[in-house]
Amino acid sequence: MPRNEAQTRFELIDPALEAKGWTQEHIKVEKSTGGIIIQNGKTKRRKGRTDYLLRLIVSKDTQAIAVALIEAKAEDKSPAAGLMQGQRDGECGRLNVKFIFSTNGASL
Repeated sequence: MPRNEAQTRFELIDPALEAKGWTQEHIKVEKSTGGIIIQNGKTKRRKGRTDYLLRLIVSKDTQAIAVALIEAKAEDKSPAAGLMQGQRDGECGRLNVKFIFSTNGASL
């Protein structure tokens, strides 16, 4: 039975990130991307969240800088759906990051 998204994150993605040196202070999990946007002169409420926001600590005296986001998918889903989700939601623009990654845990 394939893992759901939460199991995939806990059992596959979290350990892979940790093995690559990403610690809890470098990762914001389930970062909200909601807020208010102005579109065609009208305000619109945005909903959404990103699964992982990867950040680099430049200095101990400054806030960490967001560099990438990762969309997690259930083990039996295509990672491409996460890339489309990130692009569709415009999360890169809202979070000021240049890179979107997506995984179902199969290849990290």
